[in-house]
Amino acid sequence: MSVPSTSFLKGLTAIRIRLVVPVIVLSTALLSGCAAGGDPEESPALESTSASNEAASPPETAAPEPTEAAKTGATLADTATKLNCTDYALAATVAPGAAEYGTCQLDGVRVQLYRFANLDDKQIFLDQVKAYGVVESQLAVTDDGSIAAAPADQRLLVQLQDALRE
Repeated sequence: MSVPSTSFLKGLTAIRIRLVVPVIVLSTALLSGCAAGGDPEESPALESTSASNEAASPPETAAPEPTEAAKTGATLADTATKLNCTDYALAATVAPGAAEYGTCQLDGVRVQLYRFANLDDKQIFLDQVKAYGVVESQLAVTDDGSIAAAPADQRLLVQLQDALRE
């Protein structure tokens, strides 16, 4: 049995760091409980890289079915309006698996919004944040799974869930 080379181990460490750092940033944002508003460019979000998406997704055999939001062209701005959120802003960065990422304010609490093009992409997102203790039950999600809302204050979760399922 041969011992892996040093360069192989360094490469493996670099890949782990590239995957772990964005997940830590997103999980910190979801669990921070910070109710302060601000510019989404200043907020912790994840930059999607093809390497992280390729590493996290299984080999595709067929194109995944688009979600209802993707079919109808629904945007996070529409969702923010539906949720009665104010100060909606689309982020310049993207969370892994998300087609769109933005923030808004609901009753003075920051809410992060995510739109997924298909359920496979949503699963990529959930897999990334699950490693750091964030689970789907901490997110308000539409019936078809195309949109998720992550409030900084979990007391808003039921209100968001009800609004997303109307």
